[in-house]
Amino acid sequence: MISQAWYLLSCHIRYYWKRVVLLVGALFFVCVIPFGVERAVHWYAEEFHERAELSPLLVGKRGNRFDLVLASLYFQTNYSDRITVGESDEAYNRDYGLPIPFLLGHAIRSASSESASTNEVPLVAVDPEYYSFRTVELTSGSLPVLPGDILLGADAAVQLGVAVGDRVVNVPQSTLDFSRAAQYAMRVCGILKANGTADDRAAFSGLQTAWILEGIGHGHDEATQLVEQGQGLASESAVQLSAGVTTYNEINQETLSSFHFHGAPEGYPISAFLLVPETVKQRTLAIGYYRLQEAIQLVVPLEVIQELFQVVFQMKRYFYMQASGMMLVAVLLILFIARLSQELRKQEMKALHRIGAPRLIMSLLSYGELIVVFLLSVGGAYAVSQCIPWLIETMYW
Repeated sequence: MISQAWYLLSCHIRYYWKRVVLLVGALFFVCVIPFGVERAVHWYAEEFHERAELSPLLVGKRGNRFDLVLASLYFQTNYSDRITVGESDEAYNRDYGLPIPFLLGHAIRSASSESASTNEVPLVAVDPEYYSFRTVELTSGSLPVLPGDILLGADAAVQLGVAVGDRVVNVPQSTLDFSRAAQYAMRVCGILKANGTADDRAAFSGLQTAWILEGIGHGHDEATQLVEQGQGLASESAVQLSAGVTTYNEINQETLSSFHFHGAPEGYPISAFLLVPETVKQRTLAIGYYRLQEAIQLVVPLEVIQELFQVVFQMKRYFYMQASGMMLVAVLLILFIARLSQELRKQEMKALHRIGAPRLIMSLLSYGELIVVFLLSVGGAYAVSQCIPWLIETMYW
């Protein structure tokens, strides 16, 4: 009996397939938006919370704490705020825990690729302690040791299409800044194993590499040799080189010994530093100290991320109110169309009743189309929403 009812229903759906497709499509698009938003928000919340939980404290320039946390945890190259190495050293000297400084703001691309921004990955200059703190693993090569060594995340290596030993170049920040070389050629020293975090999409180097890109360090021939060539003046206390001295724009084994830095090391720039206290006392003292500072601030990344998502969840509630209204209108419209369909099928139902068709078959024929529409549209919308994280990682991450 049931099989006969489903046969009649399938025949009806095949005959009116255009109407069924239209109803399924209308309800699908109304449902897939709130389902997709819900899945995307929860996925982002899990990703952000997991990363933030592994970053105890963060110290940077006082300002927008959301920009500081998001740039520091997800390596935004447009973050330009700076503090100095001296601030990181002070945290260590005060025994607040282990400081891990890093510098953002640069990007690299393959030396053989075009200059399209899609072939660029952010370059993060970090202290060597960063690798043990994040417990990263290598698939090939080694960690950065010398200036010019570049370590690539798994996704970054695929994006650039390079392997260990290949050359990469930095993306110039400004063609009008003559204090910096236009580009430096550097060597890929290793590739990280994928771990599903922002580390997969970034490139890493030592802080000295970034300071060279900042223009604080450079390499050229020996000063005495340049004086002999007429490109400088020697005095009893110093050697002054002319502005026409050509600096090296490749960091390799041959030119490495000629690279040097100018200025006091404690004044070199960093974007911020992670602070990893070992005890509750160290954490409490650090929070109390930096709360009184005017130029720098200490934030707890997990608290900032939770505050950020509280705002997101509030906005999501307003969105759901509007989506619920749209869904209600769509459901009412479908019910109205279903009611009109029943009115048009009155004669068919009467004929089935006269030949002795059971009420179950008549009910299934009357409401079966409606059930199929709801199952296909809602089920399809839910299935598509589960693919949102994969879609985000593929297109934007």
